[in-house]
Amino acid sequence: MEKYSLGPEIEKAIEQVLGYLNFSSGLADPAFEQNLNQLWARLCDLDEHATWRTVGDLLIEKLGGLRRGNASFSDATQAELVLTAVCDHILPGYLKFHQNVLFTKMKVCFSTRSCSRASAGPHSSRDCPSRLRLSSYSRSSRD
Repeated sequence: MEKYSLGPEIEKAIEQVLGYLNFSSGLADPAFEQNLNQLWARLCDLDEHATWRTVGDLLIEKLGGLRRGNASFSDATQAELVLTAVCDHILPGYLKFHQNVLFTKMKVCFSTRSCSRASAGPHSSRDCPSRLRLSSYSRSSRD
């Protein structure tokens, strides 16, 4: 059961975000960042308590629907692993590490960079948490 009525424009943005996560080699993509930003903004308009977890849960839910209804997503392993890495490891670890300076919601820029970085591969559930070191994000953001 869908909690939010997002509209066709945001539904299209979600599909494009998930396409990026599933097929990307990890290169930065302004369209991906814009789509994720649109999704984030729409969720915040609908729910003032929306967080990165709200966005992640919605993307995981929508990915399940695309897997069943869109042949391009029949193998959505990369997107699933990226979302798991970002939502279950990277963002919680970042928040915990920086809890003394973070008093507001996670910024979209870090979320998009995390997704790009996690999309770079390799894509196995064993490799994701160990290879995605928080320190590599601070260095890659300056590249």
